[in-house]
Amino acid sequence: MTDDQTEGDERPRRGRRSRVGGTGRRGGSSGANYLDVPGASALLGVDECFVRRLVWERRIPYYKVGKYVRFDRAEVLEWVESNRVAPLR
Repeated sequence: MTDDQTEGDERPRRGRRSRVGGTGRRGGSSGANYLDVPGASALLGVDECFVRRLVWERRIPYYKVGKYVRFDRAEVLEWVESNRVAPLR
């Protein structure tokens, strides 16, 4: 048995990085909290396809990191507040 195996585990474990999601911080000291499409859809309570459409229509603030789309959590919350429609009464 090697160092990266536990008892009863016959396959060697490969180190995998955790997926960047809507749940956490990446980096360390920067404090930036970026969301991917599933994270943004969970925050907004909508389907992922709706978030992708908002990006395609450039209606929501986002960042491109290579081929990936990321959202700053604070900017998304500001965007929600700026798009609030006041009641008539």
